[in-house]
Amino acid sequence: MDLTTHNATNLEGDVTGGWVHGIGLDIQWQDRPVSAEGPNGAFVDDELYACLQRLNAYQESRLSCWENEMAIIKIREALHWLDARRKDLQLRGVQSTYEA
Repeated sequence: MDLTTHNATNLEGDVTGGWVHGIGLDIQWQDRPVSAEGPNGAFVDDELYACLQRLNAYQESRLSCWENEMAIIKIREALHWLDARRKDLQLRGVQSTYEA
């Protein structure tokens, strides 16, 4: 895949935003902790959900295959772990900060 990417960082080296461009692909990543103004870019979860939707559409067509099903399983697993991370950050009161 031919992609051009940039991951922006703050002075502490934390990833803050950036972008990915390619044929048929243009992603502007979230570029700060989410505030009352709301998000200003995409989250990794959003992109994974988009891929999941597309693979599910393939599976509901004559393009259904075992490899697509395995990709669906792995994307769901990735979404599970990202959700677990989000819940942990919320529980500790550090979501939308640069605290680990």
